[in-house]
Amino acid sequence: VVLAVLAGWGGVRFLEDRVEKNIVEAFVAAGGQVREADYHLLDNILVLQGMTYEVRERNGAVRTGAVERVVAEGMNRGMLLDWYAVDERDREEPPLVAEQIVLTGMTETLQDGPVRVDQRAGKIRIRGWRQRLGRLLYEYRLKSCSSSFFEELYRCRLDGLEISRVELTLSRPGLAAPVRMNVENVALSEGLNAPRGETMVSSLSLEFSGLSISGQGINGFLRRADIRDLRLPEPEALAELAELFERKRP
Repeated sequence: VVLAVLAGWGGVRFLEDRVEKNIVEAFVAAGGQVREADYHLLDNILVLQGMTYEVRERNGAVRTGAVERVVAEGMNRGMLLDWYAVDERDREEPPLVAEQIVLTGMTETLQDGPVRVDQRAGKIRIRGWRQRLGRLLYEYRLKSCSSSFFEELYRCRLDGLEISRVELTLSRPGLAAPVRMNVENVALSEGLNAPRGETMVSSLSLEFSGLSISGQGINGFLRRADIRDLRLPEPEALAELAELFERKRP
């Protein structure tokens, strides 16, 4: 009995180690780092600590960011073991990635020449995320600004998305004061459905609360705002816009 228990524990630990290694390797391949990855197979909970990344765009802009902690529950175990294993199982309904993901302490800085944009989010909560994640990563590696990448990015389903304590600061030489925007809460009020058939884009609805903006000649506050049936740009339009921003400066 003792040997059976030890063998079972060893098998669980082997799978947990493999998942943790896959996660770290995936972030390193994408230009990031993870200080600590901890996966509990029986509870199916993944905890990541100290995530950092740096991305250099083709136009010379540099994007750096960090996330203090990520807790993912109800993960797709097959996807954790092999990112590409579940891509083609159901083309109409994307496979589950996680039942819930909570990110805390997320920061990002974009330095584009003299322009600097700092972003911060206290907490991000994602519920019921479904996406062909392996295919999305494959398209990103091929060309991150292609229409096929944005088409795959849109092919996702979210049961809910809530972001709290959002801060954005834009600064550049010549501005008497930085432009600052704060949002207490923003959420997808009706979730997000994946496009079906020949449809490339689904509409979404957003709720904002506690929106304020300040800067040179700008000052305002909005207690609450609802945006209904917002239609995002088509993948081709996003690709053209991305290409425009990606071009090197003279």
